[in-house]
Amino acid sequence: MRSLAYVTAIFMFLSGVSNAFNSLLAATLKVDFNHSHKTPPAWEALSEEDNDLGRPWSKRFSNGLFIEVIPVGGVSLDSRDRTISMDGRTAPQMWQDFLFANGSVDRNQGLDFRVTGLIASATYPVRIWSFDSGSRLSRVSTWNQQTYSFDGRSPPPQSLSQNMILLNVVADANGVAIVKARVGRPPGPAHNVFINGLEIGDPIRLPEGSNLILLSSSIAYQNDPVGTKIGVFSTLGSTPDQTFTYAFSTGNTQNDNGLFEIMRRSTIHGKGTDRYPTKFTPFAECSID
Repeated sequence: MRSLAYVTAIFMFLSGVSNAFNSLLAATLKVDFNHSHKTPPAWEALSEEDNDLGRPWSKRFSNGLFIEVIPVGGVSLDSRDRTISMDGRTAPQMWQDFLFANGSVDRNQGLDFRVTGLIASATYPVRIWSFDSGSRLSRVSTWNQQTYSFDGRSPPPQSLSQNMILLNVVADANGVAIVKARVGRPPGPAHNVFINGLEIGDPIRLPEGSNLILLSSSIAYQNDPVGTKIGVFSTLGSTPDQTFTYAFSTGNTQNDNGLFEIMRRSTIHGKGTDRYPTKFTPFAECSID
């Protein structure tokens, strides 16, 4: 059996490159709002036990982002775990447990999801999943003023394309964005704001003059043979028709560069070691061709 390890890549631009090009990090984050201690692969858990910012339901995630859930309008933070089925099998855990705003029946009640550590003034795609099979009758909420509803009497979702809210959020000058979930109209009984999962994707729009280095995969397998391809570097930027060359930085001592090599200017390969740590950090840099 091959064991997974996760890449946390750190990037910089080579010295001598114009200051208009900034070093920026991108990583998709998938958050499972937990009542149980089960979390799907490639997702990270957020639960009442997490209190990295001094209150429950706040956490620093592996890519450096912080998420804090703030109750609004006198509601309390509560969670449940339901057993639902998909195609005759138990549904993935993300769908089974959820966080909700207990007592959210007034339009000024709900939850704020405060995300910090984003790129200042960048635009991010955010996907939110919301469903509870035990909440009968329609439950109505708004997410950054976008209306959403579900009815627990309906068949459970069969894929991540269902029961989803899609938003574009813009970080402020401090790299902070807030998703505001409120009770919609007309509200359902007792509670209306629910969340099973949240995904923050790579930025779709950057501040003027910025470039963002991306790595196509964040997963490597222990015991893979020497030279196994892990991923490809690319650069998302506001200036079109530029090409880049990528290399490992020699000026940073806290890295795992020795486990990898870059071939053909942009492809990162593993050296076949069976000693990948659970999480490791190659420190890369790029220059404009």
